[in-house]
This record gives sequence, structure tokens and C-alpha cells, in this order.
Amino acid sequence: MSGSPPPSGGFVRRVGLFQATAINMSQMCGIGPFVTIPLMVAAFGGPQAVAGFIAGAVLALADGLIWAELGASMPGSGGSYVYLRQAFQYRTGRLMPFLFVWTAMLFIPLIMSTGVVGFVQYLGYLVPDLGQTGGDLVGLAVIALVVLLLWRGIEHIAKITAVMWAVMIAAVSLVIVAAAKVPSGGKARRSRWLSSPRRRRARRSQSRNGGGGRYRPPG
Repeated sequence: MSGSPPPSGGFVRRVGLFQATAINMSQMCGIGPFVTIPLMVAAFGGPQAVAGFIAGAVLALADGLIWAELGASMPGSGGSYVYLRQAFQYRTGRLMPFLFVWTAMLFIPLIMSTGVVGFVQYLGYLVPDLGQTGGDLVGLAVIALVVLLLWRGIEHIAKITAVMWAVMIAAVSLVIVAAAKVPSGGKARRSRWLSSPRRRRARRSQSRNGGGGRYRPPG
């Protein structure tokens, strides 16, 4: 019965299907698309940059199907640790899951740091006078806030992740709507100009002239 207490020493399911889906989608998306969109548009020179995101979606679908099959065949707590232990138990014993745990201790903080870097970069557009020191202080404050939010029970983290997932979906939707409203004729020219040496020369010339006026790209 659902109202009966859990068995002694057993696990309690505190993350539902929606929360688990939100956690995985947030981890797969993260800050990456928001940081790489300008770079990819500038590199591809126009809307054909969406081909890279389509290829990424196909790879993510294949990855998700593999993880779903592993989770269904080997249910339990541990995730990648359990899968590596079962896959390499007759070859390297517990070496591979041991190495996975140690590498996870390194790459998980790096994943969080990329999100903080992207946050500070976007904040620079809203606050142009932020500066290097101000950006570093904001990044440290964001890291402290994330640690404070994670210092809770798993059920509270699931709720927080669901809220963050909704914010991420809204941000992605706004980016799509904003990109759809940009005229295609000037978008390619501007994206090429943003990555060209001409833009850098224009900015240096503007700084030498005291910052007066604002240079605009051709077209």
C-alpha cells in the first residue's frame, strides 16, 4: 500500500518520472546551446547552423535510448557505476567504476563552472560595466547559491530542478521565437561581420576616438 511505511533499510522513491525527466533534460541542455549559438551562426554564416543542433538531437536520442535500455535491464541505485561494474567485472574488476567515481568528482564541478561562466557572459550584456572583478564575484556568489540549494533533501532538489527546467524551456522558446523574427537577409551578413577582423578594427578605432558614436555593420 502507498500509505504503509517503507521497509527497513530499503530505498524510498522520492523522485518521480517528471522530476527525473527534468533533471536529465537540464543536464543534457545546460548552458551549452546559449553559449554556442552565436559561434555556430558565425561559423556557418546563416541559418544552416541548425544542422549542427539537429545532429546533436539525433545523438542525444540514441544516447537516451541506450540509457533507457541499461536502466531497464539493470535497475538499481548507482547508474554508471553499476553499468561499468557489470560490464567490466570479468576484465578489470572494480577498476573502471572506481575510476568513474574519481573522474566524476572532477568533471561535475567543471560542468557547474561552465554554467556559471555562461551566466556571467550573458550578464555582461545587461551590465556592460560589470568588469572582470565584478564577474568573478558574481560567479562566486552563484556557486555559493547552488551549493546552498543542493544542501537539501532529494525531494526538495527535485522540485527546484523542475522549476529550473521550466525556466530553461522558456529561455529556449524565446531564443527560437527571437531567431524566427530576424530577417534572413541581414542575419548572415551580420553574423559574418561579428566574427570578422573588420569588427575588431572598428572597435579599436572607436576606442582611440574616445568611444564617440557607434559603428554599425554594413547592410
